[in-house]
Amino acid sequence: MNKIAAAIIITPCIILLTACSEKENPQMDVTVSKVDAQTNLSEEAVKGPEVTFDPESAVIALQYYINEARLGSPYAQLSVGEAYIDGRTVPVNLIEAYAWLKAAQSQDITEAAALIDKIWEEMSEEDQKYAKALGDYYTLNYASTIQ
Repeated sequence: MNKIAAAIIITPCIILLTACSEKENPQMDVTVSKVDAQTNLSEEAVKGPEVTFDPESAVIALQYYINEARLGSPYAQLSVGEAYIDGRTVPVNLIEAYAWLKAAQSQDITEAAALIDKIWEEMSEEDQKYAKALGDYYTLNYASTIQ
């Protein structure tokens, strides 16, 4: 993979969500309900084998997961990493998957370790270099104490 392609691949979507307390914004319940509903839909659409896969809903929900992952949620980081392995919501990208899983693993999400080991073996040496660098970056910038 050349450096230009890597730069394109590692540029994720940016979703801005504002959060405030209920006292500051009485409409927050409605907003949170929409976000929660979309996140729940994503869980079912992306992961649930018993649910018909809805690509449009899954892509929207993945955008929420990416936002949560950037805010430090290790479970969102795990979900984003899984999405990049699965390839139904976004194109398969083992470098991006590794980076998100590494951030999740740094926050004690043990499920990430097995996935990291599996995809590490599937990558070329050049891709492993990019994955390690991106994983270090994501861990430094997106791993936090949010659980």
